[in-house]
Amino acid sequence: MNWLQAASDSRIATGSPAITYVDFLTVTLTALCVMLAALGIFLGFAAIVGYRDIKEKAGEIARKAAEAKIDEYFEKIEQRDSIREAIPSLVREERTDAANHKAPE
Repeated sequence: MNWLQAASDSRIATGSPAITYVDFLTVTLTALCVMLAALGIFLGFAAIVGYRDIKEKAGEIARKAAEAKIDEYFEKIEQRDSIREAIPSLVREERTDAANHKAPE
């Protein structure tokens, strides 16, 4: 016979109630501990999943930002190259215009 059955039998024999305040508290606190453990496991799982999602989103945002900066950089290089190509021809045009419009002495 186990101790729980022996305690129950002794209560019945003495006319005491089937469950005491101490037993009620024990059951209630045990249930609370089980619920808190389940909540901790759930929150741990949610944290792992959330971390993965945040990590993936951060990587995606960083990739997009890097691509935008690279595109911006290459646009500046293309503009700089087109300006460098245009400068000599503009200087030549100005020289010819200045030579053609030079007042006679």
